Amino acid sequence: MAEAGAKQPSQDKDARYDWIQERVCSSLKVREDAFQKLLQGEAKTTISSFMEDSDVKRLLVYMDSKDLMVTVKPLPKYKRKTVYFLKTNGAAKLDNDNIKRAVVHGEFTEAVLETLLPVAQQVFLPLLTNGSNQEGWPDVVAKEVSENLHRFVANVGATVGELKGQTLLPVPVADTSQQDQAARDKAKIHILENSVTTWTKQIKAVLKADPDAALKGVGAYPGPLTELDFWSERANNLNSIHDQLTGERIQKVVKVLELAQSAYHPAFERLIQDVEAARHEANENVKFLKPLRKYLEKLNTMDDFVALTDQFKPLLHTLLLIWKNSKTYNSSARFATLLREICNDLIMQACKFVPGAELLHMEPDEACDKLRMTLKVLGSFKSHYFAYKAASAAECPDNPWRFQNSLIFGRLDTFLERCADIMELQSTCVQFGKLERVEVGGTKGKNLTSAIKQVHADFLTAQEKFRQITYDVMDVGAPGFEADFHTFREVVRELEHRLGALIMQAFDDCTTLSSTFKLLESFEGLLERDAIAAEVAKKHKDMVDSFAADVAEVHELFMSNKAWPVLSKNAPPHSGAVQWVRGLMERLQEPMGKLQSMDASVQEMPAFKAAQHSYEAVMAEMQQYEKALVQDWCSQVDTTSESKLHQPLLQFHEDSTADLPLLAVNFDPALVRLLRETKYFLLLKIEVPGSASDIFQHADKYRQQIASLDLMVTLYNKLQRTILPVERPLVSAKLDAAGVRGVIDHGITVAGTVSVIPDAKHNQEHVSSTTCS
Repeated sequence: MAEAGAKQPSQDKDARYDWIQERVCSSLKVREDAFQKLLQGEAKTTISSFMEDSDVKRLLVYMDSKDLMVTVKPLPKYKRKTVYFLKTNGAAKLDNDNIKRAVVHGEFTEAVLETLLPVAQQVFLPLLTNGSNQEGWPDVVAKEVSENLHRFVANVGATVGELKGQTLLPVPVADTSQQDQAARDKAKIHILENSVTTWTKQIKAVLKADPDAALKGVGAYPGPLTELDFWSERANNLNSIHDQLTGERIQKVVKVLELAQSAYHPAFERLIQDVEAARHEANENVKFLKPLRKYLEKLNTMDDFVALTDQFKPLLHTLLLIWKNSKTYNSSARFATLLREICNDLIMQACKFVPGAELLHMEPDEACDKLRMTLKVLGSFKSHYFAYKAASAAECPDNPWRFQNSLIFGRLDTFLERCADIMELQSTCVQFGKLERVEVGGTKGKNLTSAIKQVHADFLTAQEKFRQITYDVMDVGAPGFEADFHTFREVVRELEHRLGALIMQAFDDCTTLSSTFKLLESFEGLLERDAIAAEVAKKHKDMVDSFAADVAEVHELFMSNKAWPVLSKNAPPHSGAVQWVRGLMERLQEPMGKLQSMDASVQEMPAFKAAQHSYEAVMAEMQQYEKALVQDWCSQVDTTSESKLHQPLLQFHEDSTADLPLLAVNFDPALVRLLRETKYFLLLKIEVPGSASDIFQHADKYRQQIASLDLMVTLYNKLQRTILPVERPLVSAKLDAAGVRGVIDHGITVAGTVSVIPDAKHNQEHVSSTTCS
């Protein structure tokens, strides 16, 4: 009894866990203790539910890092080899006896289809098509099972190839080593023909691949790298198909069909020739397109939008070389597709440079600058294109570029129009933004300024409403922009009419032509808008008439005052007269310049032409007057400078007597006038004679020395006037001393230029010390 009790636990051992453990360890190459560790955790509950619960149909065991994991639910992604257990008969409960019959097991990797293909091809197909396993099957059933199974294996193989980006031609399992015997076996021929049908569908699908398919997708705007990748993938695929078609296994199939005189053979041979031609085209295209990749990658990835212009010339030059040398890619269809995709990348880069989400909220001036630069860069690409298009006509006269501009630049031109629309919107914001600072003067100024502020407020409301749109304004495919922009334009047009009426009221309130131009300058930019320009145009005649009246008035002032021009206080006569006549000319030049800068229609008016003729005549007369003044002064310069500089430095005062000798500085007033005239002529930027210029260079020195002489003479004269007769004998000896008398005699008797004046400061100190002592 004791021995029986000792053996009982081993008889009750649960063999189900051992059965699962054996298969998991064998498939996943793990030790038994790894599985035993798994059973010590919650995993045992999961395995138990698979064996005990009839609703749980599957069990998956896999490695996660270094530990075994178990689940009854499919994983979102299989990263490693997984062992599966599936119930087959719907058993409610698995026990030690039925687990081997009721459960099938297997393994698969992360590439499930790649696991399925060899299993289906090497296990299921031989088993189900073996005649021994089809005993008792009707011929129709056996044939249908065989065909469907071959078709299934072929489809799995094709799918595996597609996942790898290749076309795999599934080779049938039928034995073709004995070709003559196989050619007489109708069942094998039928299998082989079905395979050829599958191959034909696969190959034709590859041959019919459309390079333009990426462009035909709704909302798809691929770049040029898509074109290069297409031909690279196509070349790889066709090279792979060519290797398979020329391989031993498929060549045996083709030979058997030829021997059997199958109707599929000639068509398949033609298909092989088509593959060879398409393969040659793809390889040639890859070879010639390869130099483009470095430029197109920069076009796609560069962060400096403005620097893209450096890529346009080498890019288009390479395209022209491809056109000249390639025999397979130099077609209008291929080049049109590539150029359209280049335009798509340019648009993509432009949208990164001026993102629509930020464009409406950035400063209008900044937005205008960016949009202007965008138009410049994209316009540069079109300019380079047309230059190379002309070059193609010269270098390839038999086959020049004849692409339709609308086909190539259709989307790009639409984008350029969108940029122009947004720039118009932002320019309008800049122009109307100036209204905030406009202040109108005159009797009606306060009311007009208030009305202008209201126009500005209404514009801000319309601007804010437009900014509330939710789509990307730079997306040319976005619906709603045309309607929203049209609404904004209508509001702006109405505001323009209101503003034009206000400007006309302010215009009528202006009393002078100068105030009129100042009014118009305060609305600078807005005057170019159509509605406002139309209102201002109505006043062009009044402005021209006012200018003509100013010309007549200035001419009258000139004629009546030219003999005795009105000079400012202390102004030299000649340079002062020049300054006066220039003031009259400037009075006419400024309004004339503004009239000439206005609309061309102003210059076509008969009244303007008449006023312009009068203006030119008056200006010529005043310019001649100025020239005569300058020449008259220049003729006097030489005599003045020569005669006045060679005189004694001192002379006796007109009140001087023998008993009362008084002195005076002999610096002629004409020389003073010379220096003053020279100074003002130089300020007026009028060239002066060389002698006057030489004297003027020492003007500061002369001024200092003459001031010292004046001081010395003043002190001397004061002494002579204030000394009493009884005091004279006391100082007469010092006054007659050699130092003082020498200076005085030298200044009175010796002639010389001002530049040889003795040391006036020393003389001044000598006289002062003499008189004081």
